[in-house]
Amino acid sequence: MLKTKFARYTVSSLIVTGIAVFAAPALVPAWGGSQQAAPPNPPASDTAAQTATPSPAPIPAAKTNPVLREALLAMRDNRIEDARRLLKSVDVKSLDVGDARRWRSLAPIVALRAGDRAWLKAITDDPQYFGNSISMVTTTTARLMQDGAFEQARTLISTIKEPENLDEVPRRRYLELRARLEQLDNHPAEERRYINQLIAFVSRWPTQSCQGCHARPSKFGDAITTLPLSDLWFADRYVKLMQKQGDAAVVLAQTQKALAKNPGDNSARLKLAYALRATGQEAKAIETLRMFPWAEFPDREKRTPLRLETFP
Repeated sequence: MLKTKFARYTVSSLIVTGIAVFAAPALVPAWGGSQQAAPPNPPASDTAAQTATPSPAPIPAAKTNPVLREALLAMRDNRIEDARRLLKSVDVKSLDVGDARRWRSLAPIVALRAGDRAWLKAITDDPQYFGNSISMVTTTTARLMQDGAFEQARTLISTIKEPENLDEVPRRRYLELRARLEQLDNHPAEERRYINQLIAFVSRWPTQSCQGCHARPSKFGDAITTLPLSDLWFADRYVKLMQKQGDAAVVLAQTQKALAKNPGDNSARLKLAYALRATGQEAKAIETLRMFPWAEFPDREKRTPLRLETFP
């Protein structure tokens, strides 16, 4: 039965994720509402330094490399040897960000169809490569969770061995899934580790790694798009976990100390706001959150980001 269920979800995942070579970047989970997230081995302390995997630069608007266009046409015409020759003639490291991603999307398909195992291994061994298989794993894990198959979901998501090396979107999805699993299995300490990492993610919202995908220059110019920091699902979980574990006052002191050393520590400031909320100091929590110019509040302009989608 599990095999049948897994096959059904796998087919569904392939339909949902698609295999479009030049598709737009994957949709990013929305942070509104009330539910989950973070990575494999984050620090135990809520204020310990966190080393996030550098985020890829956004794909600039530019014309596709002519060799890549010719290779794509060759593949579509089933001229696989021509496509392989063309792609192998290109040094992927010499391409701009957009074309490099296109090359890494197209090359493994061509290598597979050409039966070129050695080249396929070289492509997928590249640390910059991100495979469609990861997207399928996260989507299928979410489907299994929705069906209440938590043990199978945990087994599947555990096949991702180095989540810290994933691109930003799949890594965040991985973290969200792991956090939800820990919440549903009543593992508060593990859930909190993932929550800590998601707070670190959202603290980088003004940076190019986030705004490169979520800015709306045609509508808001250079202004940073906004997030409902007071209503984020992981903020709600973080507050509840601190209250349950009884260490909100400790987190409050830790974050105040961290901010005294580095006032620009957005992650610490977010945690400070949520620790204030957990200790019943709601007015101060809101005051702290309002220090972020990109925090949504009723009296501020709402600048809805592009490409946000709830996941799972």
